[in-house]
Amino acid sequence: MKDNDAQKSTKIPARTWFSIILLGFIGQLAWVVEANWFNTFVFDMVTPDPAPIAWMVATSAVISTATTFLIGTWSDRIGKRKPFLVWGYILWGLTIALFPSAVFFQVTGVIVVMVIVFDGVMTALGSTANDAAYNAWLTDITDETNRAKVLGVTSFMPALATGITGVIGGIVIDQFGYFVFFYLLGAIVLLAGTLSKPLVQDNTDLKPSVNGKYWKQVFSIFRWNTVKDNPVLFLLFITILISGISSQINLPYLFIYLENSIGASKTTIGIVTLLLTLVSGVFAVVMGQFLDRWNRRKTALIAGVIASLGVFLFGLLDSVPKIMILGYFYIALGLISGMVTGAWVMDLYPKTERGGFQGMRMIFQVMLPMVIGPVIGAAVIAAFGVPTVQNGEAGYIPTAAIFTVSAMVSLLSLIPILLTKRIED
Repeated sequence: MKDNDAQKSTKIPARTWFSIILLGFIGQLAWVVEANWFNTFVFDMVTPDPAPIAWMVATSAVISTATTFLIGTWSDRIGKRKPFLVWGYILWGLTIALFPSAVFFQVTGVIVVMVIVFDGVMTALGSTANDAAYNAWLTDITDETNRAKVLGVTSFMPALATGITGVIGGIVIDQFGYFVFFYLLGAIVLLAGTLSKPLVQDNTDLKPSVNGKYWKQVFSIFRWNTVKDNPVLFLLFITILISGISSQINLPYLFIYLENSIGASKTTIGIVTLLLTLVSGVFAVVMGQFLDRWNRRKTALIAGVIASLGVFLFGLLDSVPKIMILGYFYIALGLISGMVTGAWVMDLYPKTERGGFQGMRMIFQVMLPMVIGPVIGAAVIAAFGVPTVQNGEAGYIPTAAIFTVSAMVSLLSLIPILLTKRIED
């Protein structure tokens, strides 16, 4: 792993920057809503039992990973990301608007099945647009001299999206209900896809990368030789996996925890989230200007240690003002840790298989964490949560135990980073 101190940053055109920001931000709006408000919708409108949320999260994780593999490889083979990106966003928006229609089935068991189905379809289209096409395109148009800088901006987007959807979602849901909120978000995502058509251009250096028949190319990445040829990359994938499991232990239940354990309203949660994410996100963007100059390993280790401590302390807080004070550091360090690890991973992608390797990354970053983490979280809630009954359904209110367990798992993510030193030295 080399430092980039002596390398001049490659300039990115203004039009490309606009496309990066537009599609990255709108995509994150959709994913944040799926990660947070879809879950509160199930808790409020269907059942307080945490198990259906864990099933929904796990199912969407498997679907998003499979979709990214299939579409990523397809885009590698034809040498184009734009068609998947544009039409993916348009159809993604339509399915988001349809999600709350699941409650029309009225019977709780059927509704649970339908929210999982609706979420799965939405996830497949979102992964086509964002996970496969957008992220591969982002790798195509950046290099080692500007990648962390770009990721500094894109890493801010989930935070900003969380804040904005928190405020808008809290206010709109409190005032008008879930249906209006999901219709509004779906329209925004659809519009972004429409606007992107004349803006996005594929990298002219991107050429079709055909390696035998389609299915052979899809599965070629699973060969053991692929791991042996890219040992540092796969150690970083393991770091991403463990870190992701840590986040998913608490994240699906975070808004439920803040509302039911801390006593914050949805509107308050939205406002607090916006303030936290804006300040910490701006800090991450500023830091992104420097991360390409710093040693990837050392920066990831320092940020990872502090982020683990932050999530542990977060669970000790019992009021909104205290959460706001610590939340700045918790979110900012988490963003920086993700940025530097993400840039390091992108540096190591084989140039002719970026779409396929984006699918491999999804296994470690999305599928496995979102299958394992929420199940651990649900088990912790069932063991340490407060029993409750809502809409005639029994369940549990999350407690701070989910943050303690999350912090313990987070520390384990530092081990693979330490092992990379042996290989690279």
